[in-house]
Amino acid sequence: MSQHAIKNAAAWYQSICEMVAGLDSSSEDDESAQQRIHESVLSVEVRDGWRVIGGAADLEEYSILLTTGGPALRLYGRLTRYNEPENDPILQWQDWGTL
Repeated sequence: MSQHAIKNAAAWYQSICEMVAGLDSSSEDDESAQQRIHESVLSVEVRDGWRVIGGAADLEEYSILLTTGGPALRLYGRLTRYNEPENDPILQWQDWGTL
């Protein structure tokens, strides 16, 4: 496992904790805290699984891309039938060219 990828993930985890704490803090208004979070990610994607043609699509998973390349990092999680996170997301990382 690449130490570079692990260090990147640890730094992002710390940043995420600080940004979420900004939502709960009275020192920063909610709008600027939310904007800071929105501007820190590269993309937010959702997807659904296999279904019958013409059937209603139910979103099942989400991915929040934080970094690409070496190392890549994303938050991944599953969605409930109400399109809300099922539980805490998982940090997934990969450093290209390493096993």
